[in-house]
Amino acid sequence: MEGRVLRARPEETVISFLFMDTESFSHLNRILQFNAECADKIEETSIYG
Repeated sequence: MEGRVLRARPEETVISFLFMDTESFSHLNRILQFNAECADKIEETSIYG
């Protein structure tokens, strides 16, 4: 996995991922779903959706 932090603030972090294998993407996607207010939005916008 390779990425670049574009912005980091107490309320948000923005990361641009330059490279990520399928397994890493799957794990990151699940972490985001577990921590999101609306996990359905993440699932809807997934590239695997």
